[in-house]
Amino acid sequence: MRASILPFAVAVTLISCTSTSGGRSTPGPDNVDSSVIAPAESKADAAEREARNWLALTDGGRYDESWGRAASMFRAAVKEEQWRSAMDSVRAPLSAVESRTLRSAEYSRELAGAPDGDYMTIRYATVFAQKAEAVETVAMTLEKGKWRVAGYFIR
Repeated sequence: MRASILPFAVAVTLISCTSTSGGRSTPGPDNVDSSVIAPAESKADAAEREARNWLALTDGGRYDESWGRAASMFRAAVKEEQWRSAMDSVRAPLSAVESRTLRSAEYSRELAGAPDGDYMTIRYATVFAQKAEAVETVAMTLEKGKWRVAGYFIR
C-alpha cells in the first residue's frame, strides 16, 4: 500500500468527519517503553499497541507529548505549535473517546515521500462523545527499533 507521509502528517489540519462504527476501549499509556517489540510479539501487534498508547495521549489532550513521541519525519513535517493548534481545533471538540475498535493493520515497506522501511497503516472505528462514527488512521514507522507515529488522520 502506497500512501504519502506528508498528507498523513499535515492532514490533521484538514480533518473532515464522516462515518464508521466502534467497540473496543483504549488503555492509557504507562511508564513502560511499549514501543519496543517484545521477542514473541508480531510487528503488527507492537505497532498497534504503540498506536493505542500514542492515541491515549491525544485522547487526554496531551498534544505536546504526543508530538514528542511521534517519528522524526512527523516532527519535521509538522511543528509542535502547528500540531497543538490543529489538535485543539479539530480533535478536542470531538471530546472523550467512548470506544475504539481496530479495523485493519496493513504492513508495507514503502510510504510515498519516505525512504523504504517498515510501515504499518492502522485504522480504527472510533466513537467520540461528540461524534458517533469516525475512522482514525495512524501511520506507524519503525524508527531505530521502535514503532513511532508517522501520521494521524480522522475522517
